[in-house]
Amino acid sequence: MTTVAVVLAAGRGTRVGGDIPKQLRVVAGHPVVWHAVRAFHDHPAVDLIWLVGAPDQRDRLRAATAGLVDRWVDGGDSRTASVAAAVEQLGPDVDRVLVHDAARPAVPAMVIGRVLDALASADAVATVVPVNDTIVLVEGGRIVASPDRDTVFAHQTPQGFRRAILQQAHAVDDDGRAFTDDVSRVSGLIGGARVAVVAGDPRLHKVTHEHDLVLVGHLLGADSAS
Repeated sequence: MTTVAVVLAAGRGTRVGGDIPKQLRVVAGHPVVWHAVRAFHDHPAVDLIWLVGAPDQRDRLRAATAGLVDRWVDGGDSRTASVAAAVEQLGPDVDRVLVHDAARPAVPAMVIGRVLDALASADAVATVVPVNDTIVLVEGGRIVASPDRDTVFAHQTPQGFRRAILQQAHAVDDDGRAFTDDVSRVSGLIGGARVAVVAGDPRLHKVTHEHDLVLVGHLLGADSAS
């Protein structure tokens, strides 16, 4: 059973600021992308790691992950396009696919294990964490609803898939619908798909803004980020 981890590092990360893409910013002594890739490299159940990045960042990303990546994939102009570029290259020898955002560098091995274990009986696996704050829906500057907090969860990555179901989801017409993650794409486009949910981890914090680099640095055991 061959398992491929597809690590997405094609984003520009403009909200973080600066001239360096967020996946190349250094935390805990290494670029963000290095930490994300290393987690899958060190996991005994992951066989291959594919790194998806912008073509104009190829040299820098490959240098940042030297010795850890098995294949480079040129990414597209959106997350969906980047995943699709990798999915197109998956052969029938691949059984399971993990899709992970490089912007989540602190990846606990136990979460990778949960996702892979769940794929024994599921087509796709979502990694989620509870939302602790009260959530409100706002329209026109007014609160119009407040969903039950016990039913609201936040998606994280890695997400897991049977290779065939992920390829099917990227091959069918999405009728213009925008999917921000691949579990939503599978569940929204493939009728009867078996989708499981496993617990994520607060350490899977996503780097979006400058202050997230400091937080992730602490999560990775550093006192500062640069």
